[in-house]
Amino acid sequence: MKKTTITFLLALLLVPAAAQDSPEEKLNMTMYAIMNMYVDSVPKGPFTDELIAKAMKSLDPYSAYLTPEEARANENALLDGPTAMAHQYMQRGMSTVRQAYMLDKSTGYISVSMFSETTVADFRNALASLKKQGLKSLVIDLQGNPGGFFDAAVDLADEFIDGDKVLVTTQGAHIPTEVRRAKNKGMFEKGRVAVLVNRQTMSAAEVFTAAMSDWNRAVIVGQPTFGKALIQQTMPFNDGSAIRLSVARYLTPKGNIIHGVGVKPQVEAVADTTFQTNWYYMLAMAGVQKSVAAKYAETMGEQLKRRFKTSADYFSRFEDQAQLMNAVRQTAEQAGIPYDEAEYQRSEASVYVQLKALIGRQLYPADTTLYYRILNTRNQPLQRAMEALKR
Repeated sequence: MKKTTITFLLALLLVPAAAQDSPEEKLNMTMYAIMNMYVDSVPKGPFTDELIAKAMKSLDPYSAYLTPEEARANENALLDGPTAMAHQYMQRGMSTVRQAYMLDKSTGYISVSMFSETTVADFRNALASLKKQGLKSLVIDLQGNPGGFFDAAVDLADEFIDGDKVLVTTQGAHIPTEVRRAKNKGMFEKGRVAVLVNRQTMSAAEVFTAAMSDWNRAVIVGQPTFGKALIQQTMPFNDGSAIRLSVARYLTPKGNIIHGVGVKPQVEAVADTTFQTNWYYMLAMAGVQKSVAAKYAETMGEQLKRRFKTSADYFSRFEDQAQLMNAVRQTAEQAGIPYDEAEYQRSEASVYVQLKALIGRQLYPADTTLYYRILNTRNQPLQRAMEALKR
């Protein structure tokens, strides 16, 4: 012990005073003292792991120390995350532009599920089609969009924002600041736009939303977004463990931080969830809506198609709530689902809209948007967005 102490003190004497005062040297000296001078033997591995974990946790909620097991799980999570999912969409020929149709004679609706390498091209095609149908204003639905490809979000913003305006800035203390600007003549730089968001709108989707908001290019409708806009790097160690470190953040065109704050809407709108009762969930789990809709379409299909010549006619005029909901109650009873009057009253309207949408999809399969158009009649944020565009 005496020899160790003397060695340590000699090492201190040989280190310049300024170096001893540096944070790095204090850390090194502290680690040396703990490992070589503490009254009990300290296991280096577990102690170091715990020290690094606490240090990373003190930085932000997303920086972390990963054990070898966690590092492998993190790698799998990255393979299953929004960016990887977007890549899989592209490989399978699936479009992230989930829906695109006209809400009325002049207002279009495009829903983007996430940002992939093909999102901008698919969006352009959808927008061109809607323009041919008379589009003058547009609702972009990013509710539940988890992000994905950052470049796709920036390029999509370029379709709406003119000149060489700043779209987003990437900034970190130890990496070069990068400013992305509008550079192309966009397809829709003049018409009115509303962007729908909620608390599940994240990352790249927040970058797009912030650019549209800062340049007053769109009215943002819904709830504040999630607030996750960091660039992270994973640095592995030889033992299989790793640290996941936040190295930069995204700033809006006005220089505001998105991370931890999110993008706030100009028009607050919350999706109705009062219909989500136990009775409603039991119906869905038992497949009651699908069963009732299929039977109704089979028995009434020909009569309905004679009465409603087109899907648009069906959309605007079909009404048979009493008969359909009576069939739901009977089918639910046969499935052993207990009836609850209060829950029925809360769920009735939403269940009926689902039935109408399911029946319409079976009767008019060529109209691939009919199902979503009917469901969206209960989408309160969308209705608020349409109101905002007409002000």
